[in-house]
Amino acid sequence: MIDNKVTKRIDIIKKKYDKLVSIMVSKHDTAMLIPIEKMAEGIALSDASYKCEKCGREEDLTIHHLINKNVENYCDYWKWIIQRIHWKNMLVLCEKCHRKIEGFSDTEPEVMGCIHKNKINKIKEKYKNE
Repeated sequence: MIDNKVTKRIDIIKKKYDKLVSIMVSKHDTAMLIPIEKMAEGIALSDASYKCEKCGREEDLTIHHLINKNVENYCDYWKWIIQRIHWKNMLVLCEKCHRKIEGFSDTEPEVMGCIHKNKINKIKEKYKNE
């Protein structure tokens, strides 16, 4: 369970995230996309308590985007990108559950990029000390 101090820090990070997204959109600054998406991944991981949201597993975690790339051509770019990189659009899944959602078999070569344990530990540490 996440303690109160960490929860408050995560709320602060979410507010920073919202400000950065507003700046990115107002300036149409695509250079901000990757850092903002990485920040969103950290928030999603934290909100999921660093576990798969389907089965509770803590290893081989991945990020599944609920709004996928294939809808990009059907709406305004900035509307799509804001929704796609938002932490609420990210579902934390282990590789096995992610494969099931995407329709991949367990025998297919690795197609999901698992989040390295060191990265998860850095995010945990950051959110404790932010």
